[in-house]
Amino acid sequence: MDIKVFYYFQTVYEEQNIHTAAKKLYISPQGLGKIIKALEEEMGAALLTRTKKGVVATESGKIFYEKSKQFTKEIQEMKREIAMMNREKNELRIGFSAGTLKAISLQRIFDYQKLYPEQRIIWGENENEIVLRGIKEDTIDYGFVTSKIEDSLFQQMELIRLPILLLVYEGHPFWKENEVSMDMLQKEDMIVMNEQYHIYYDFMRSCQMHGFLPNICAKTMDGETLYHLCEQKVGLALCPAFPNPSFHHLKAIPFKENYQWKIYGTWKKRTKQRNCLMAFQSFCKDKL
Repeated sequence: MDIKVFYYFQTVYEEQNIHTAAKKLYISPQGLGKIIKALEEEMGAALLTRTKKGVVATESGKIFYEKSKQFTKEIQEMKREIAMMNREKNELRIGFSAGTLKAISLQRIFDYQKLYPEQRIIWGENENEIVLRGIKEDTIDYGFVTSKIEDSLFQQMELIRLPILLLVYEGHPFWKENEVSMDMLQKEDMIVMNEQYHIYYDFMRSCQMHGFLPNICAKTMDGETLYHLCEQKVGLALCPAFPNPSFHHLKAIPFKENYQWKIYGTWKKRTKQRNCLMAFQSFCKDKL
């Protein structure tokens, strides 16, 4: 059993609502529902009772929640102790949320390494939620994330903001437009980055605020595929205004609304790597 399933169940249990928990976990309600159903099948018992207002834990669900909380706490402690034991004093672990490497040049990281050769930089890319969890569990020191976090455990600074653009293929009625609005997308086939990307949830919330659910005809986890599908006239696509875009035969149209994609430098307030973190954050603030 994947330990991630424990976190998913615990969130549903605490929120008592699949949709609310899904937003918090940055996955779709349908996907979360399938995970919970598979968990119940594996345990051989119903863990949640569905109601009109949400979900309520069964007696089996209550036991599973308490035991899984204890288990995940022990796993977190074990990972934290092992990570801290095996790391060097001047080691800085950096996490990039999916998509942020298109806006942040790794050359900047290499430039920082030249300024501080005594520091060892380790970096990796993952889903936004996994990067945040890594910071919380002390397996990541600094994260480039795409969501604003209301948690006293974290400290954040906005580093980059890019406007969200609508990619339109040649021949579409929007081709002659100089700007578009969210309302104009109500009847359009849309291509979006999948649930691993925070922009997916931002887009869904924006559409709901405008009173409609978008017609998503394709999801992808690769930007080049997004461009290709749009060029093939499968649908319209959303994309941050990355520098040096690689798409052809497409027109990038800005939104009338203040629709932006933001990247936040994120770190834990209390950490043994504070000196390294402050030097790196200062560099990011000035150079990114």
